[in-house]
Amino acid sequence: MVDSSRTIAVIGIGHEARGDDAVGRMVAKRIRERVQSNVVVIELDGNPTQLLDIWKNVKCAIVVDAVRARGTPGTIYRVDLITGKLPPDVHPTSSHGFGVSSVVELGRTLDQLPQRLILIGIAGEQFDAGASASPSVVAAIPEVCAMIESEINAAL
Repeated sequence: MVDSSRTIAVIGIGHEARGDDAVGRMVAKRIRERVQSNVVVIELDGNPTQLLDIWKNVKCAIVVDAVRARGTPGTIYRVDLITGKLPPDVHPTSSHGFGVSSVVELGRTLDQLPQRLILIGIAGEQFDAGASASPSVVAAIPEVCAMIESEINAAL
């Protein structure tokens, strides 16, 4: 559960031993030391159902996850999940069969979404167990961190 004094959550999702799937957690580790005290940074192992508990305690949530997309690996997608939906060719990765998109729709039905909900997805190419993150995905991390800082400033 998130401390209610923290109004913004940055949530990095992914499995560290599955190549590009780890990028959400890689971003979380990097951004953690750059945020203010009213921002909580959380790493999730890929089970997105935990998001509902986090979302009900914050006004703004920024979710970072690897996505499978037709675009070039390392391409960054920003989607406002309150007002929009993921493009049809972009799919957050999930090994649980219940992905971020499904949790957003469940949260919408249960009226448990934060006021502001942003997904930052990074197109990956290598998701095999034991693989390292692709250079193109790792190269996107600084830009994603800058985007997160902008999202935090906009939410304050």
